[in-house]
Amino acid sequence: LKSSAMSPRAVRSQIAAGQEAVFRYGQRLRTWADQSSPCHPRLWCFLVGPVFLTTVLLASTVNIFWKNSFDNSLKRQQEADDSILNKFNDSFTEILTHMAHQLQSSTAESAADRVSRYTRQPELVVRINKDAFKSLLPLPQSESINLIFKRLWLESTKLFPEVDYIYYGDKFGAFVGYERLPPKFVEEFDFSKSTGVFGAEFRAPDGAGAVQLCEMCPPAFAARPGAKTYYFVNDEGVYLQSYKEHAYDPRERPWYQAAAAGKGELVWLEIYNHSSGHTLGMTAAMAIMAGSEVAAVVAADFTVSYFSDFLQYVTDVIAHEAGFIVNWETGLMVASSLGISHVAKTIDSDDSTAQVRYHWTQVSDTMVQSSIRTLLHLYGSLENLPANGTETSDDGRFLLTFSQGEAASFQATQHWLVVVTCPVKSFMELSWKQQTWAAARSSEVHDELQKSLASQEVLTIWTCAGFAFLGVVIMACIGLAVTQPLKKISLDMLSLAKLEFLPDRHDRHDRHDRHLTGSMRRSIVNRRNSISFISLAGISRLMSNLVGNKSMGSDSERSEDSSEDSSDSQNSDSDDQELDLESSGRCWNHAIPREVVNMRESFLYMVTGLKSFARYMDPEIMRILVKSRRQAQLGMGKAQVTVFFSDIANFTTIAESLEPETFMSMLSEYLDEMSKIIM
Repeated sequence: LKSSAMSPRAVRSQIAAGQEAVFRYGQRLRTWADQSSPCHPRLWCFLVGPVFLTTVLLASTVNIFWKNSFDNSLKRQQEADDSILNKFNDSFTEILTHMAHQLQSSTAESAADRVSRYTRQPELVVRINKDAFKSLLPLPQSESINLIFKRLWLESTKLFPEVDYIYYGDKFGAFVGYERLPPKFVEEFDFSKSTGVFGAEFRAPDGAGAVQLCEMCPPAFAARPGAKTYYFVNDEGVYLQSYKEHAYDPRERPWYQAAAAGKGELVWLEIYNHSSGHTLGMTAAMAIMAGSEVAAVVAADFTVSYFSDFLQYVTDVIAHEAGFIVNWETGLMVASSLGISHVAKTIDSDDSTAQVRYHWTQVSDTMVQSSIRTLLHLYGSLENLPANGTETSDDGRFLLTFSQGEAASFQATQHWLVVVTCPVKSFMELSWKQQTWAAARSSEVHDELQKSLASQEVLTIWTCAGFAFLGVVIMACIGLAVTQPLKKISLDMLSLAKLEFLPDRHDRHDRHDRHLTGSMRRSIVNRRNSISFISLAGISRLMSNLVGNKSMGSDSERSEDSSEDSSDSQNSDSDDQELDLESSGRCWNHAIPREVVNMRESFLYMVTGLKSFARYMDPEIMRILVKSRRQAQLGMGKAQVTVFFSDIANFTTIAESLEPETFMSMLSEYLDEMSKIIM
């Protein structure tokens, strides 16, 4: 034949051309690969992606809601704490303010009462001395003056230590007095022989001459006629050292003249400068009458400096408490617990020194300014003030209590306004500290909660990220458990579509090597199919799992009388049915879903059917038909073909004389040899 000289490739090409002419094909099959995008996501992306996105979205949503809820709760808690704290502070402040008013009122009333008693001391001394010295008028002048010295010293140091200045003057010009000297004045002199701060003042009566009149009188050299001598005394009131003298006549002094005009009645003089010039004082005086004539005048003073010291003493009950006295009619300062410097200023001239009192508007102290201005704002004028009361300054810094005394009291007659002030912080300082601490602590706690919230938020984010990662890993494992078998099935189906499971015709001719053992033949078959994911061993294992070991048992129990060719044929057929679908390992086999197993079984049945069908048709024709991706139709066509006719002599006799298995084997070998002629 002409075709026998052609190469196998040319022969197959010619056969394919003939088959193309013989078969009529329909339209080419359309697949998803023809219509869809070339970039198809993998199955595990569909499994892992939604889980990851859902986890992240859920974690983010929960975290946002949780943070907003916590922030709102924290804000409401802060507002509630602030409201409670403010209400508590207000009520506590109100209670403390009320208590402070009561305490301040109580202490101020006590201070005003003590001031009233202090100012009554000079009056009491004057009344006592009036009666005591009146009995001395008949005595000799030197003796009476000596007794007056002793009396005045006793009163100044023992009986009435709060009276600053006690003195006596008569119609003959004699003057005797003891004065408590200001400490600052004593410091100006180099004088340390006396432990006290007392000084004495003496003027001899007219016509006495330069002699020492009495035991308590200063020596003759220290007493100049017509002049008053100022000197320091020892602890017994006796002369130590003189420090000043000047011309002086008590009968010309305002205190003497006012008492003389009073004709034995008590008179008070407004604050004035003492003749010494180093202090201001207020005098209570009373004349000693001898019939209708003024025989002498007794007087007692309290000085502004010591009065201010006393005011400091009586107002020092509460920390930072202070007081002052002002004449509400004239506006001039009377005393201040802050010292004489807040009452008067010193003016030095060539020959004298004097002190001038401040008007309250001239005092630089905030306490005085704030208190008086508050009272003016509340009552319009100091004249309209009630007898006493307690107020809070306009600036809220001071709590002040004022008193004008009873209507007939010394304080009222002198138009004195006693004001005791205390900074509000003295009462509220501890409360304010506690309130500040509470507010700071509340803010600190809320800051700690904010930091804790931030840390919890970070921890929540990391926890959610961890769960998301864990979910991704788990879904990745699930995806692998699902996609790996599906991937194998898809690849095996692709191989099936290409009919790669069918042996090549030339390979099939190699079966005549019957001298090869069964294991060698199986090895050859496995090597042939190594390009695919399908192996005969896999199909054999899958079939064993599906039908059990009974089939294997039945195979082993087959008759040993079978011929070697029949056994080889059966082994070869069994080997061709094996598919490698379980190469992934036993661990994954248990994790494969049931649906995938069902797909594998269906695929196995399909492969088995196609292999069986391939035994009745040329595999090459099947490959051409499948690769064309068209549907075959019945029909006819013209083509150049090669036909071989052959007849087997005595075929019927041979078929009747041989066993079926032997006859089948011989016939197959014959057909293989004859096929080589036309192929």
